[in-house]
Amino acid sequence: MRLIAGLGNPGTDYALTRHNVGWDVIDCVMDRLQAGEPSTKFGGACWGPLNVDGERVVFLKPYTYMNNSGIAVGEVARFYKIEPRDILVVVDDINLPLGRMRIRSKGSAGGHNGLKSVIAHLNSGDFPRLRLGVDPCPPRCDMAAWVTGRFSADDRRVIDRSIEKASAFCLEWCSSGAEKLMNRVNSCDVRSVNGEA
Repeated sequence: MRLIAGLGNPGTDYALTRHNVGWDVIDCVMDRLQAGEPSTKFGGACWGPLNVDGERVVFLKPYTYMNNSGIAVGEVARFYKIEPRDILVVVDDINLPLGRMRIRSKGSAGGHNGLKSVIAHLNSGDFPRLRLGVDPCPPRCDMAAWVTGRFSADDRRVIDRSIEKASAFCLEWCSSGAEKLMNRVNSCDVRSVNGEA
């Protein structure tokens, strides 16, 4: 059993913002799988378990707000007895340029409050995470305003390509894992002609 959780914030004020790209990736994956409407349980929107390449996978968008994302992730993990190594968390990353992605099999929160909450509620940082670059916060710009702000029209086109690519990587992860995807994900740049760096 595996879990893919895309982090974000509920409500129309946060829709399509930088902080919600994790949610957007889950929506894209659900469209690919034609999964239909989610159930509302475990403190979020939940699909599954679904069969993906022979693996049973639960997909989650926590409704507990970014800083408390770990509450919902922890509930799903405990209910289905999913180990941290089998949980992929998808988040935005202000330390990566727009169009780039990174996947790691474990690590620290790296200053991301959503990851910090997941680590606290799983009591472990040994879970894979897929980070989508949303560009660093500009000088003299409030950090909270930046991450909860929306993309320009040009940047929206780039992040939409990132979301599409990330959704494909998520489905591959279900059967392959983070290590096998690392080279391809970490060299991916959707702003280049062929999507690779």
